[in-house]
Amino acid sequence: MKKTLTYLFVTPLLFFYCELSAQSNLTVNLDNLKTNTGFVEIGLFNKEKGFLKENQHFRKKRVKVTKKQISYTFTDIPDGDYAIAVYHDENANGITDKNFWGIPQERYGFSNNFRPKISAPTFEQVKFSVNGNENIDISLI
Repeated sequence: MKKTLTYLFVTPLLFFYCELSAQSNLTVNLDNLKTNTGFVEIGLFNKEKGFLKENQHFRKKRVKVTKKQISYTFTDIPDGDYAIAVYHDENANGITDKNFWGIPQERYGFSNNFRPKISAPTFEQVKFSVNGNENIDISLI
């Protein structure tokens, strides 16, 4: 009897816990890469504080470029709001090459295909929601 009662109380809690900790896959599809050399660095951010700051990302992946369109899947992502910043490190020097005014000389992009005019975007401008498995397309500029 005691085992039956324990089972009746614990089982619903386990289902509830599984719902709260839902994990999804997020596939990022990139196109408009200038060359098929170097690396693409994809930064996945999950909060406004620290957005676009070095080592403040939720997840980051550096992918070798072998063609002008590539995809990468982040696995086990909790549902929620995210933003992506990506750049193509064509010469594989590990930094975003910029001109005298600080404008990137290598291709880059953001979620929602946001196109900056004067300054970098805010988290709010490029955020999107993950609720189950998602695909996001980003065309580099």
